[in-house]
Amino acid sequence: MCLIVEKNIKEKIAEEDIICYKRLDVYPRPDGTYRLVSLYQFFEYKLNVLYKTTFEPKELTSKVGYESGVFYANCDATDYYSTFPYLLLKVYQKGFHSYKKLDKINRHEEGSTVKCVIPAGTKYIEDKTGLICSEAIKIIEIL
Repeated sequence: MCLIVEKNIKEKIAEEDIICYKRLDVYPRPDGTYRLVSLYQFFEYKLNVLYKTTFEPKELTSKVGYESGVFYANCDATDYYSTFPYLLLKVYQKGFHSYKKLDKINRHEEGSTVKCVIPAGTKYIEDKTGLICSEAIKIIEIL
């Protein structure tokens, strides 16, 4: 999953906790816990554990798609950013990608929806369609 934004959109620091949502593969275990795995990077999460990373945007060097290895995260982003020349965009491939609103999640995508929190003080960036890429996230509930 990639977050693509215009070059002039700035990263922010969360002033308070941000509730967000992700799609993950959820596998129940015999002991009552769950194995939670991201759909694209196969990163394994645990409930109520804070995960941290760092990110840096990259400039696009070709059109979005198979040529560049960069893909839009959802249809809203595809519709919105397909009108922009790629030279005016930057991409965030690394980081924790999520949706700010539950209704933005692609229900046809595999996996289950989980509720997450981006803690106050975390660096993040958001596109105009409600997708977020953050440097920290905690999965708090399987919906």
